[in-house]
Amino acid sequence: NNEELYHVKSNAISVHDTTHITDAEGNKVAEIHAKMLSLHNIYFVDMADGQSFQLSTELLRLNDVIDIPELNWQLRGDIFDFDFDVVDNATGNLLAKAQREIVTLHGAYDLEVFDESHRDELVAIFVVLKHLIDRRITEKAMDDNSTANK
Repeated sequence: NNEELYHVKSNAISVHDTTHITDAEGNKVAEIHAKMLSLHNIYFVDMADGQSFQLSTELLRLNDVIDIPELNWQLRGDIFDFDFDVVDNATGNLLAKAQREIVTLHGAYDLEVFDESHRDELVAIFVVLKHLIDRRITEKAMDDNSTANK
């Protein structure tokens, strides 16, 4: 099923690294913005329904468990390989599963949502994690390059 459900648009040049998520009809789903002047990259997510939460690179380590206290959710698995589950701490229910498609030329991801009532929040989390992973890859490349030039 290749039906378009969401549109993600990031500002090309932005001090706050702002990203907008809308549904297929153009209605606002979430706005994501970064706190750039921070030791750890922090992304704030403001949902259209008024709910807010944040994710930070401080929390991202390989094969980790990441808590999102504002939602009472937990991400479990290998975040940087984009192979993780999202679990509701209150019920223990699996809300979603994310996996990178191994055999693809376009860097595609498989996002399986089990609780449709939280689909918007789950999509926002996946978008933030993609930002954090891309930023980490860029920072590592810059570090490797500066080390190689010494």
